Amino acid sequence: MAFVSDPELEPRPRNAPPGHWPDFTTYYLRYPVGIREVVRVTIGAEGDDASGFIDRAVEALRGPDAPLTLERGRVMVPADPHTEILFAYWDDLDAHRRWSEGDACGRLFDAARPAHWRETAFLPLTHTETHFAQQTRETGLGRVPGTQHAFCPMVGYWGSARDRIPVAADDALEPGSQVPAPRREGDGELSVVAPANICTIRTSQDWQ
Repeated sequence: MAFVSDPELEPRPRNAPPGHWPDFTTYYLRYPVGIREVVRVTIGAEGDDASGFIDRAVEALRGPDAPLTLERGRVMVPADPHTEILFAYWDDLDAHRRWSEGDACGRLFDAARPAHWRETAFLPLTHTETHFAQQTRETGLGRVPGTQHAFCPMVGYWGSARDRIPVAADDALEPGSQVPAPRREGDGELSVVAPANICTIRTSQDWQ
């Protein structure tokens, strides 16, 4: 069966110089019709029991509303030897909502130790770019079933990263208002409301 992508999710090289051709081969991620937004939850833990907390987080993410993909990592610098991170992706926003409001999630984040944090990002794919040095690289959104790696001509010139964001062909992506001060939600809990068009980066490139 031929791959059918959503035309609104196809990037366009608006800033490319005439006749541009990249000096190296990379690949951008194409999504099948029907996937328009994903949720990425990043969970981090610090301290001597960071590994145990992430083990418990993995268990809390099991079940009927489990994320589509799950990846685990840890900080690899001597100055911060006890930090572990978990990345979870959903393409079903209702499943994510049910999980985040469920008992397993509540029990996990009600724990007092170790120090931990959670970041939830709702990512419309019109405003997202995923770019790999290898055609077989499967991290982050590259693990979503049905995606394909396509040759990417939008590299190696000023504005190429913006060109890889589909909506940037028609939207200047002007910044929103200034970020307000964090709100204290509870004991040790802070909440930050991000402005429009804030840029978040999760990189998984390698030395290639």
